Amino acid sequence: MVICLGFMTVDAEADNGTPIMVHFISLPTHMSNGANAEAAYKMFQAEMVMLAGGFSELGGARGGSLHADGVSPRDNMYYIVSAKRDISAEIKKVIQQLFGLEKVFILVWPGHMVR
Repeated sequence: MVICLGFMTVDAEADNGTPIMVHFISLPTHMSNGANAEAAYKMFQAEMVMLAGGFSELGGARGGSLHADGVSPRDNMYYIVSAKRDISAEIKKVIQQLFGLEKVFILVWPGHMVR
């Protein structure tokens, strides 16, 4: 009886996938005047499709930020957008225009897309 064990060598470069930049985006659930942000979300999503080819909506969660009078809680909606380059400046402009925010929260890091 002969037992043959075969091992496959894998090209390490191929396993790394395509280099991308990952953008984690936090958006408020309500506009600064208290109105629902649903219309702004739809326009944001359309802009992300045009800028990066798509988006992933991660869902909502509660966050908070420090202000002079203490921590201010805020309900947020989170998105992931990947692109071939860092598009955070473009995303920031879109958010400022649609949501009327002066400051935005975007985290960016390098990644690899594997299909």
